[in-house]
Amino acid sequence: PRKKTSKFNEEKDAFIIEQVRLRPRYRTSHKFYDELAESDILQGHTGHSVRSRCRVHLLPKIDYVYQTDEAGNLILNEQGEKIKVKLLEVPNTLKNRFSAEEDYLLCTEVIKHVLENNDKSKFENRDEQGFFDEKLLSVGISFFNEFANKYPNHSSPSWRDRFRKFARAYGVQKYIRDYQESIKNQQKPEAMKNLTRRKNR
Repeated sequence: PRKKTSKFNEEKDAFIIEQVRLRPRYRTSHKFYDELAESDILQGHTGHSVRSRCRVHLLPKIDYVYQTDEAGNLILNEQGEKIKVKLLEVPNTLKNRFSAEEDYLLCTEVIKHVLENNDKSKFENRDEQGFFDEKLLSVGISFFNEFANKYPNHSSPSWRDRFRKFARAYGVQKYIRDYQESIKNQQKPEAMKNLTRRKNR
């Protein structure tokens, strides 16, 4: 029999989005995505791949979810209809950890933003690794506000802290390089919080 494709498509994305809308409190739960991966429509995908797809690509598109109680049960209005609320109004059941994909996204978007808003000649001086001076990577609060609106899985202060305490400590350009090398070598990239303790290679 022909092997079923494991690529995501509009139908799969719509299914994942609807499940998040029905169970928004579990949107950061590994178990939730493991269960979704067992659905027929997501055959060929792992819980990790579904979670990554949702966190990086789908959550920013979810303009509403359905209201639930603290136990995760749907709350209906007097007409017996589901109540739409904004995703940010629904708390997570778990601490919202950063993924490697999100760290990579943050680093690449910061560099893109800085390069687009500064004189390119400032970045011509490079070290032996081909990196420019990261003191030039100055981004304001407005950037993180816009970033959080686009990627609402974390708040603006959380994204800002992630950049200041982890990305800067690790090296923004170094993380991009290491992430890409992991992908190239078919290895699973690690989030920055697992890497900041390592000595620079």
